[in-house]
Amino acid sequence: GKYGHHVSVVENGAAAVEAVRAGGVDVVLMDLHMPVMDGISATKAIRALPEPGAPGLHGIYYHLSILTGRLRLIQNASIVSEELISDEFDAVFDTDATDYLLTNISEMREFIREARLLADISVRGNEIFELEEPAAAFRSWFSKEYFGDEIAEDVDEIYESYYGKLLTKAEELYVGNKDCLKSITYVEKALKGESLGNYNPALVIERMEEVVGLYGPVLEEIEVVRAKMDAGASRFFEENCELPLRMVYQPAKAAIILNEALADGSENALRNAIESAKVELSLLIDMLDAAEREPFERWYGFTWPKNSNPEANPRLPFEQLNDL
Repeated sequence: GKYGHHVSVVENGAAAVEAVRAGGVDVVLMDLHMPVMDGISATKAIRALPEPGAPGLHGIYYHLSILTGRLRLIQNASIVSEELISDEFDAVFDTDATDYLLTNISEMREFIREARLLADISVRGNEIFELEEPAAAFRSWFSKEYFGDEIAEDVDEIYESYYGKLLTKAEELYVGNKDCLKSITYVEKALKGESLGNYNPALVIERMEEVVGLYGPVLEEIEVVRAKMDAGASRFFEENCELPLRMVYQPAKAAIILNEALADGSENALRNAIESAKVELSLLIDMLDAAEREPFERWYGFTWPKNSNPEANPRLPFEQLNDL
């Protein structure tokens, strides 16, 4: 290479171990999540090699978004809890890896709190993991540092509910959109006079009312707490915490409205439901528009969905109702 280095790339952790065993390796840059053998296991295996097979330096690089589940969307919502990061890096420390690097700068918007925790771990990891509950300690510190002592406890409790009760995995972010999009499909069928088959609006209503019941109280608390924040803190909290919850809550409320109309069956009820559902979804659209300030233009439209799954597009239900 330009500076006299030779770079070798292998496909997985097991191949990395064999490459180091063969000798001639001075530095290893290891991914944390790989097929066959992950970065944790590979690092331990490399550290167990007799000298001079084990290199003196070893780094692990880390994608926050890789922990978001099967969808693995980078420009997503903050759904990687402090507990998950703490547990992961507790294991990393046990490997004796010497350096850590957060990759993919686009994650620094939705995952800014998690990135801050990673920075903390990189600087003073031994001190952090001596704490009984390092994740809870970070959450408490962050709430005080960035939002002030007066509301820190309230912010801390909201984030605890966010990660611990609501967005516990990536798929949770799309439960509202999934049922809302399906409901729109059946509203269109009903307006055309087509049979709904075995579709049961009551089941969808029951499922979405449970979602609304979980998310509603937390969103109400967010509104109370945001009123006590300055403009900058309020905007951050809205985009980092409230907006992802609205991505679930508003489509869920819209789905309830649409399915109540489907249960009624009359065209008048269906037409009125479309307009009422659009009102619920317009709140989400307004928040998405506000969050797409420079340099995040079209963040939740063109660049946000990273695969063809329509459930991943928070704008789609509103767009489809407009088409109706």
